[in-house]
Amino acid sequence: MSEFQLAMEWLQRGIELARQARWPASIALCLAQMGETLRRQGRIEEARKTLQECLQLLAQQPHSRTAALALNYLAHTEQDAGQSEAALQAFEALMQRALRADAKDLQIDAQLGLARTRLALGRPVEARRAAEAGLVLAEGQAEATIELLGVLGDIHLAEPARAAEALGYYRQALDC
Repeated sequence: MSEFQLAMEWLQRGIELARQARWPASIALCLAQMGETLRRQGRIEEARKTLQECLQLLAQQPHSRTAALALNYLAHTEQDAGQSEAALQAFEALMQRALRADAKDLQIDAQLGLARTRLALGRPVEARRAAEAGLVLAEGQAEATIELLGVLGDIHLAEPARAAEALGYYRQALDC
C-alpha cells in the first residue's frame, strides 16, 4: 500500500532468511520484489542491479514465473530511466515468455509496456497495435483496460491527424 520503506525492511528480513536457508527460489523472489520496490522509490540504479542479480540467479530457470516478473520489473525500470531501447527489448522478451507460459496477465503487462515504449520511441502505429492487442486481452479487467485506454489516448495525441480521437479514449477510461 505504498509503504515502500516498510516493504524494504520486510524484504531484507526475507532475503536474509532465504539466504541462510539456501533457498534459491525464495532468494530470487525477494530480489524481484526488492527491485520493484527500489524502482518505486526512485532508486533506479539499485533496482536495475537487484533485478539483474535476480535474473542471473534464475538463468537456469528462464521460464519461471519469478523470472518473468523480474523481467517485467526490469523493463519498467528501464522505462523509468528513459532507456527506451532497453525497455523495448525487455518487454519483447517478456511477451515471448508470457506467450510460452500462457500467462494472460503478463501478456497484458507486456502489451501495455510495448505500447508505452514504442510511443516514447516515436513509433505510434506500432504503439497503437500493441495497445489494441492488450485491450483485447484485458477484456473484463477494469484496471488494465483503463491503463490501455489512457495509452491509446496518448498515442492518438501524438498523431496530429488523429489527435481529436484521443478524447474519446480518455472518456472511455473514465467510464470504466
